[in-house]
Amino acid sequence: MSFPEELVWDKINDGWTRMSRKQRFLWEAIKRMQEEWELRGYDRCWVVALMGPTVIY
Repeated sequence: MSFPEELVWDKINDGWTRMSRKQRFLWEAIKRMQEEWELRGYDRCWVVALMGPTVIY
């Protein structure tokens, strides 16, 4: 069973409200539309940001 997209939005919005101005600036630079990926060696997950070769899920 997959983690519902609505809960992903809730987590992102909750985190955004707790970010400092600097953190929000960084988030705006790395965020992407969440997309469900299957990462090698892991189950399916929601990818929410990319920072160079680093995947934030």
